[in-house]
Amino acid sequence: MPAILKRNNGIFTAKNLIESVGRTTPAAENLYLFFGKASAWTDENTPDTPTESITIDTAARNDIIGIKKITQADLAFVVPRHTWTTGTVYTAYSAGSATLFSQAFYVITSNFNVYKCLNNNSNAQSIVEPTGTSTSPISTGDGYQWKFMYNLSTSMITNFLTTDWLPVPYGGQKTSFQTAVETSATYSNGTPPGGHGYDAVSELGANRIMISQILNKDESGVFPVNDDYRQFGLLLNPRLLSNNAIATGSAYIVNDSNSNIDPYTGQILYIDNRKAIARSSEQSESFKLILAF
Repeated sequence: MPAILKRNNGIFTAKNLIESVGRTTPAAENLYLFFGKASAWTDENTPDTPTESITIDTAARNDIIGIKKITQADLAFVVPRHTWTTGTVYTAYSAGSATLFSQAFYVITSNFNVYKCLNNNSNAQSIVEPTGTSTSPISTGDGYQWKFMYNLSTSMITNFLTTDWLPVPYGGQKTSFQTAVETSATYSNGTPPGGHGYDAVSELGANRIMISQILNKDESGVFPVNDDYRQFGLLLNPRLLSNNAIATGSAYIVNDSNSNIDPYTGQILYIDNRKAIARSSEQSESFKLILAF
């Protein structure tokens, strides 16, 4: 596993991070993915382990090659993925359960629909895949009862669904099916606040954010493609050399004679060290970074 240094330091909650990069009032936070370190590790097969120190922070800033802005569209709430599999015993939802979020009480199906288990027929095996988008509970032939929560759009599948992580749509990411579930939800004893399906983020325990970003070749001539890099991370609110204003552009080269970014401004929130990654004019690199809150 790569060595990851989390440096959030309580600046953000999960929801606050998503909302802060997309707001207009007050001014949005400007978050960037940075990549750098063209020089080799002492042992190229074993990248250095980052530690939270001024020395590491300064070295990372010295080594930045480029930064690319992270927009609200690049962020999604995620939870561990549980793909519906026949013969599995799924946990029934229980309001107030201290261990619920560590158990498989929801599933994603082959149709990219997400359901929450309301009744597992006294801990029986699930052998009938739930289907449909009804706003009412859905019963299957194996005695299970499910609540349809939401389905995933093509963009959510492409950008955020992985073998390990399941996105939970929020805001403009929701489909009309999810909105219908939220609107029809009603509270009663034993349901979460607002009723089943009213707030998928809260009900599924989504306290992690996935950042999904792509370095697209040379980003229209901005980034060099003749250097390897070994480090990437997150940089918050860097400033311009020309006027000390906070950077708001899409992509910048850094530590170069043509750079307008002061690498010693802004706050580094995250550092990840890797083996050398070679860039080329025909290559794009996809990043999927998980932040826990």
